[in-house]
Amino acid sequence: MEVVEIYEKLKAGKTEEIIGLEESAFFDVKSGIYDISKKEGKFELAKDVCSFANSGGGLIAIGFETAQEKTSMKERISAVNPIDKNIVNLDSYRKILLEMVYPKISNHIEIGHIDCNGSKQGIIVYIYIKNDCEKDKPFIVTKAVEDSNNGGQKLSTKFIALPTRQGSDTDFETAEQIQKALKWGLKVEPSFDNIFQELKIISDKLSDGQSNAKVSDKDIAEKEQKRIDGIRNDFFKDLPCLIMSAIFSPQPVEVKDIFNPSAGPMGLIERPPSIRPRFGWNLETLDMPKIKEGRYLEVTNGERKIIRIYRDGHIIFGGQMDEHFLGHGTKSRVEGDAVNAIGVTEIVDEFARFCEMLRVFLKNKPEKVKIKLAVCNPQKAEIQIMSSVPVNGFRFHETQGKFDSEYQDVEKTFNVSAGLDYDASAYELVSEFFHLFGLSDDKLIFVKEENGIKKIDVEAFKKI
Repeated sequence: MEVVEIYEKLKAGKTEEIIGLEESAFFDVKSGIYDISKKEGKFELAKDVCSFANSGGGLIAIGFETAQEKTSMKERISAVNPIDKNIVNLDSYRKILLEMVYPKISNHIEIGHIDCNGSKQGIIVYIYIKNDCEKDKPFIVTKAVEDSNNGGQKLSTKFIALPTRQGSDTDFETAEQIQKALKWGLKVEPSFDNIFQELKIISDKLSDGQSNAKVSDKDIAEKEQKRIDGIRNDFFKDLPCLIMSAIFSPQPVEVKDIFNPSAGPMGLIERPPSIRPRFGWNLETLDMPKIKEGRYLEVTNGERKIIRIYRDGHIIFGGQMDEHFLGHGTKSRVEGDAVNAIGVTEIVDEFARFCEMLRVFLKNKPEKVKIKLAVCNPQKAEIQIMSSVPVNGFRFHETQGKFDSEYQDVEKTFNVSAGLDYDASAYELVSEFFHLFGLSDDKLIFVKEENGIKKIDVEAFKKI
């Protein structure tokens, strides 16, 4: 359910229709109020509101209980827990946000409450952060909690915080990330170079087939393959690689504020979702986003990885398929090239998550996404696939399937009108990848089943 729908149901008092929903990058629930009598409570309020404003908007609902699912570890609303209206002062919330957030955020939020049925004193408090903050971003918490000389704590203007949302959690921009943003220039002043770039972007949009007219499936497929072939031949050249491509439909589709350094798409491609941050096989390149030809964003990591986001919402990821990336950990155990089954499974699941996170930045609400997996083997060498699964504290290695074609691809289409179930879609995609190596579905690793649907079990990765 989209955050606007949740907000409308909440304002209409339909709390029973919210029970069962899970927290997300755009929806957060709390069982108790912000304790603004304390410095920490004031900071928490400002931090939470800023994190949503910096990440495309969202909704905070206060007065619900949550329960964690045993299998997915996701937090879902389990019950209504009304707040005593005598202990809530919403005007104080507004005053704190006015004092502690820069620039002024009041025009971008709505703070209110609804009365709970059957409870004379009970209310649900909501803070709705609109998706209209782009021109004023980033929003900064201007005061942070620090220790005072008398052993207590105080709010100090010597420190600032730049919070954002990462999944259902709040994260903070690091000093390195803030420095990068300042280096790029959060507010770009007009110049001849910028004017020239804008003219080039308009020209490229026309030549790239982006218009309000419906784009034919044939044209979409041809353009996708041309872009994939460009990465195969120009970036990876003679190296074996896995390329993943995602196309949203119906077309045309356009990414909002794709070249705005303080907007979501640039942050997403620089800091993509990761199942095991700093560990495992992930999409992160440690590169700064680059605007290419006025048509797409790109980040790379040597010859190992590349990600592109095009203006029309097309996403491409490429990863080297040998010991330097997806074959890491296999070189000493097999002759020739091999891919690690864990690496492929993890990177495919993260790509599905990346697609879901980009979906919210599209101007036209898509209904479906088609994801293609392409195995590229320009030397036609035999590539093996190896499983590496912990068993009783030891790792069991087994060389299984083989691939010796020059190029093979598979694709699957998923419904995204209510969001992409990335773990389920990743299972289907990894299954197709294994089929290319001659392996059956029972060879997949880290699989779970929920309500009859097979999914990648991401919690298993975290135990490696």
